[in-house]
Amino acid sequence: MGCCGEPASQPAPQNQKITQYDVGTITQQPGLQPGLEKPHAFHQPTISTPPPAHAYNGTAPAPWGQSMQPQVDQFGGYPVGAAPPVNAQPHNGSMFTPTVGFGGVMNDPILRPGSAHHRAPSSGGLPYMMTSQMPPKAISPPPDEGKMSISIDFGTTFSGVAYGSSRIAGGQVQQILNWPGSPETFRKVGGFHLTIPRGGDRSLAQIPTCLLYDEQGRILAWGLEAKNASPMQGTTRCEWFKLFLEPHALRDQSSIDPRLPSLPLGKTATDLIVDFLSCLWEHAKDQITREIGAVADLNSADVWLTVPAAWDGRGCEIMREAAISAGLVQSARAGDTNWRDRLRIITEPEAAAVHCAQLTGLHHLKPSQNFVVVDAGGGTVDLIIGQMANLEIAEMCARSGANCGSLFLDLRFRELVKAVIFKCVDVDMFPVHSFSETEKLSYVGISDDQNIFHFTCFNVEDPHDSTVGLINGQLSIPGSLLRRQVFDPVVGEVLHLIEEQVQRVDQRIDALLLVGGFAGSEYLKQRIEERFSSRIQVIARPADADTATLRGAARYGLARRPLVSSVIAPRSYIMKVKLPAEQDDWMKRPAYIKNNDAGVPICENRLQYLVSKGAILRKGQRLPTKFCKYSQTNQDSTFVATLYTSDTEKIMRYTDEGETSELCKWTVNLSSLPTFQQNAAVPQPGGFYTEFELGLELDSAEVRGILLYNNQEWGRTSGPSTNTAYRRVNRIRTKPTIYLACDANVTLKRPLGMDFWCLVLGFPVWWDSDVAMIHRSNDPDIAEISVTSGHNQYWAIDRASSPMSSQLTATPVDIPLQNLYQLLQPITIPSSSPRAKFSNWGKSFYCTPLAVFEPENEFQCELVVQLARREGKVVKAVGVGHSPSDLACTDEYMLRTTKLNRLLEVNVEKRYIIAQGGITLHDLHAQLAVYGLAMMNVGSISDQTLAGIVTTATHGTGIDYGVMSTHVMGLTLLLADGTRAFCSRNERPDLFIASTCGLGATGLILSIQLEVEPAFRLKEIQESMPFDDFMRRYDKLVHSAQHVRFWWFPASDIVRCSYSDRSKENKSAAGSWWQPFFGYYVTQLFLFIARYFPFLNTWISHYSCWLMKERTVGIDDSHVIFNVDCRYPQHTTEWAVPYEESQCCLRELRSWLEQESQDPNGIRPHVPIEIRFSAADDIWLSPSNGRRTCWIGVVQYKPYGFNVPYRRYFGGYEAIVSRHHGRPHWAKAHQLQPEALRALYPRFDDFRKVLDDVDPKGLFRNEYIQRHILGLPVSGRIFKLRQV
Repeated sequence: MGCCGEPASQPAPQNQKITQYDVGTITQQPGLQPGLEKPHAFHQPTISTPPPAHAYNGTAPAPWGQSMQPQVDQFGGYPVGAAPPVNAQPHNGSMFTPTVGFGGVMNDPILRPGSAHHRAPSSGGLPYMMTSQMPPKAISPPPDEGKMSISIDFGTTFSGVAYGSSRIAGGQVQQILNWPGSPETFRKVGGFHLTIPRGGDRSLAQIPTCLLYDEQGRILAWGLEAKNASPMQGTTRCEWFKLFLEPHALRDQSSIDPRLPSLPLGKTATDLIVDFLSCLWEHAKDQITREIGAVADLNSADVWLTVPAAWDGRGCEIMREAAISAGLVQSARAGDTNWRDRLRIITEPEAAAVHCAQLTGLHHLKPSQNFVVVDAGGGTVDLIIGQMANLEIAEMCARSGANCGSLFLDLRFRELVKAVIFKCVDVDMFPVHSFSETEKLSYVGISDDQNIFHFTCFNVEDPHDSTVGLINGQLSIPGSLLRRQVFDPVVGEVLHLIEEQVQRVDQRIDALLLVGGFAGSEYLKQRIEERFSSRIQVIARPADADTATLRGAARYGLARRPLVSSVIAPRSYIMKVKLPAEQDDWMKRPAYIKNNDAGVPICENRLQYLVSKGAILRKGQRLPTKFCKYSQTNQDSTFVATLYTSDTEKIMRYTDEGETSELCKWTVNLSSLPTFQQNAAVPQPGGFYTEFELGLELDSAEVRGILLYNNQEWGRTSGPSTNTAYRRVNRIRTKPTIYLACDANVTLKRPLGMDFWCLVLGFPVWWDSDVAMIHRSNDPDIAEISVTSGHNQYWAIDRASSPMSSQLTATPVDIPLQNLYQLLQPITIPSSSPRAKFSNWGKSFYCTPLAVFEPENEFQCELVVQLARREGKVVKAVGVGHSPSDLACTDEYMLRTTKLNRLLEVNVEKRYIIAQGGITLHDLHAQLAVYGLAMMNVGSISDQTLAGIVTTATHGTGIDYGVMSTHVMGLTLLLADGTRAFCSRNERPDLFIASTCGLGATGLILSIQLEVEPAFRLKEIQESMPFDDFMRRYDKLVHSAQHVRFWWFPASDIVRCSYSDRSKENKSAAGSWWQPFFGYYVTQLFLFIARYFPFLNTWISHYSCWLMKERTVGIDDSHVIFNVDCRYPQHTTEWAVPYEESQCCLRELRSWLEQESQDPNGIRPHVPIEIRFSAADDIWLSPSNGRRTCWIGVVQYKPYGFNVPYRRYFGGYEAIVSRHHGRPHWAKAHQLQPEALRALYPRFDDFRKVLDDVDPKGLFRNEYIQRHILGLPVSGRIFKLRQV
């Protein structure tokens, strides 16, 4: 097989020489080029030796055709441009290495010549060009002795400039300290503002990254002057605009943190960066000239610009273009064509590591010892783990970063104040500036919990409102509240980021060095020491920690050599290609295979890895991959190559296997390559092929593309085009237009093991069904496709659209009713089946729907909704039916979701998953464990479906943990009009908030994006104590662990306490083997007897307490500890009371039950009463809305399924919890009507409005919704199951 799939045995055209290829050649072309389908073998004439490229670093290239072995330098490394060996990685059955590609032949090590093509500035939205040119003649590089190196640390909150030269201050790094602004020493210490009066001195280590504009967009002030400017009408102060360039914000503007200030009208984030860098650079040039006492040659200086570790190539290139536009580099003389190359990009943790590596006296690191640098700045926290070797730093794992810098303390403080003082008129008047200057620096953690912090608050209606802690205009906030709501969430993210990075390295870490502005936080350092001191011997803040990035970047430039010798690829870089079809392609993706003109099958949509995530690379190493292009004529020399990235470590073969992001487009012109010119000079009717290489260079955060031929550079680009749309490529299979002849009468059977059909040769229609048929209708212009089962689409064919073919469009609305019945028949449960009736798990509610459907895919759900719309019926979705109420009952259409149970997406790095709504928690736990993930909090059982717990705001326990719906990040709903809608806090937020406790009334939940965390174990301690002791220690017990719950045995006056915390200890079982036997079987027998002798329930309480009297300690996986044995079917109810009223409520319950126990005919309830807790949230119908919550649940078991009295017990209980402002659990039976619910839920009418908007005809409003939400006269007992 030859290039692009043509038979190797195919006879060559006359006068055309066929060149034999090495096994390692990649016969493919990036992008979508029809030329790949041409049949003829390509012409590869013998080419002459091109002129030599100029030497790099004074090293002469090897003779043409010979390999150059890389030489080890004096530091034990490789020369710049020489590639060290890279371990091969298996990929799709082949061996792939960054320097070889697929195949087994190793390319010669590349001696990198100088650039033969300088990059022109991008304009007009055009992608970058890699135009082939003849390599220039050798030119001796100009001497750089004494050349100036300038570093700029452009930060989210502060920025700075440093410089150095071998001729200045003995080669030491100098910082600019004089800035326009206050006549004070305003030094940034630890990321916080410290004002130190010093008459007339204007020294400042770094300047605030801040701009002040007028109404016309003109700069009024910048830096400290803009930061300190008083609010003026017609002016706009801009800060934090660097965060608009982080990858998520560039891909999707809706993901921009809504708490960030909006940009001025008519300005982009790039405009602001250009403006600020321009001001900064002009001042820096003036100061450098003043300080060195001479006119500095700044036009020829190298400029090093820092960027966060999490930024990808697109963000870096935007930053590069902004810096060039700001004038940071420019041509120094005539013929200076490479002046743009003097602007270098370096990641912030890399620069910080260079600074720390010079301070060996601080941490006493020896060669080959590993260290982690935590660069905690104002906006981001970046990490790098390195090892010192031969005066260089070698990365040990891919650097990482996240938006969790000190700025986010300000944002959380602002939210806290807004929540406390809801009467504030202007959020900008909150005392954030006072907080930034003082408490962020002085706060030390738990020891400050009892302290009260005071802040001056302006612009409030009442400066004397003691109910919110506002006295004389001073807001008083307890230290414990600051810690929980402001510091702990942000510091926790930093700790998690460090933990993840440390876990990636299987070697010991000898030192952790904390640098950056946020490093000045004593609380952050204290928490890091608590977490890691047992594993890392040295944890320290180096000298000049707050300017480590700035000084390290300058030192890197002064070194004139790579100080970071090797890097780890932070993501994969991929191209989409066409390849000759292999056996795997025929089995997995036959729809992607098309024949070329020679009849040779070619597989499209294949992925070619240029470098895979985690690969170890020499800094600046060039990674070449061979390609070939078919040209029809001598004018056909250009094509577009698209570079994608992927953050997953999974190696993908096809474009639909995972999520990739388009990074950039490279326009490649081959017209000057010798082979192309020689082939183009000879007329060839069959066309010809040109072989070439595309090289990839990763240098710190930048990505460069290089056009190569015979290991020689013929063109390059420095990075992605800033005007190229940055779009996300999802795994979702699109519905393309299908054309089918109307006279077709076809029955198609699915190939064994395949999940698709090919209606037209090579065209994929993604169905999952057994038989598809195309039927004639009575209308001669209409044909119909129907599918008997599975994931299908209905297509209407309009013959009039084309005389020869017809366009198919998916139109479920147009399906005739009779065909709709036929399509739904395979998923309709027969009326004779027991499953055509429904009863909940507790066997307390029962219904016989008109029809029960059990879809297997989302399209079948659309069909059910379509049928209900036409028939005017209600549709009620139901999972496993665990709710002890009639919430899931209906007399009309029921849709069982238990077969919609797939895990759709797992993102380990970003800690979220997407799953279908019908997956049960038991199944989800098992599947998450495979990826080392777990749900953050779980209730007492895991039998429910994921959609079920979301739509009822089901809870676990933990006073700092919200109901499980608070962990939902996004929902995909099927609405009543048949459309699908995605909603989140940023997209259709009202629908999202309503649906996260929507009782199934807003729409059918198809999929859920859920926040998760790395899998963890819980250590549970259980002990028993008298009720009075429990009440006395109540608040302390509730806050004594992350997850606390209690079981109260009123007849015995005993409370069983459970305290659970995350633990890394080994698993250990709690209790004895005989306890489950006696606790289940024996207790059930006693409960059955007590149906006839109720006084025995008191004895059963004593017996249960005796079984659990011992203190126990158990350690197991989180969901195992969270869950408890629910034992038997039961009647149960549970209400949520405000935490502040919970003690009083429990005491009143105790008094009532004591009175009942003294009455011979009084209530003798089953035990225990369960007590749990949850944090406040903002979900409209959540029982925890706006308040911390204590959940109190009571139960009456049904031994062996027999009924027991419960209504009197539940009635007395509900009367007491109602007096304490209790709210019922939505999944459990209650009697409240809209009037009472409106008083309990401030946003109740907002919820009703959303229902009216998305479901005006009541498609999803079953009897439960009609009764409790709409107030219709529907009995609460119509579905009660009558039992003996």
